[in-house]
Amino acid sequence: MTTLVRLLKSPNTKLVVIKVEVSNECLIKSIKIEGDYFATDPQPIDELMRTELDIDQSSAVKAVSKSLKKAGVYGMSIPEVLNALRDILEEAREKCVKK
Repeated sequence: MTTLVRLLKSPNTKLVVIKVEVSNECLIKSIKIEGDYFATDPQPIDELMRTELDIDQSSAVKAVSKSLKKAGVYGMSIPEVLNALRDILEEAREKCVKK
């Protein structure tokens, strides 16, 4: 299992930490989004972070996008978070290819 982390800080986004656990089979096992943001309904994000996943990278981006939009987040830019997540997933893909 590999854990990959990205810190995201920009004019549109307060500090956000994205952590992704990737299995040896290159599947996304968990996604954590933590930091200085708020949600009108935090339940979708909480559910995503509590759930043990077993999904491919495309499904991971869709799940995060859906959770963030449903939660009504502010203090972060959803497109910037998704781009950071895609960067993490690309790094994970590269590590899997090298194995």
